[in-house]
Amino acid sequence: MTSPEALNVLVADDDPTLRKLLATLLRRRGYETTEAVDGEQAIEILQSQKFECGSSKFDLVVLDLMMPKKSGWDVLDFIENELETLRDHVLVISAAGEDRLSELEGRGCGVIPKPFGTSDFYGSVERHMRHT
Repeated sequence: MTSPEALNVLVADDDPTLRKLLATLLRRRGYETTEAVDGEQAIEILQSQKFECGSSKFDLVVLDLMMPKKSGWDVLDFIENELETLRDHVLVISAAGEDRLSELEGRGCGVIPKPFGTSDFYGSVERHMRHT
């Protein structure tokens, strides 16, 4: 059981094995996690947890780019347009080429290229977690 002060992370990835692994790693560090199976569900969850002031219950979004229905790019667009306070608290895990990864960094996202190790993941999470 986590404390009431636990920080909230949305993990959006269509690969169930990777999504569950990421959520498990986060819970081991005391984070609350919510999982989305694709970009469409991620946007629905973010919309439902959006506060009137334009902020979110989530402190971080861990996001895959290539997902069905709506992509990670669509989720990023939603965050930039609807959840400005979350904009710099997105961590993208992707096998995309360097040009795409540079574009993500230019948008304020943290980027972890696949494949990655546990220590790389934890380090990136800590750098991009919203300080509350």
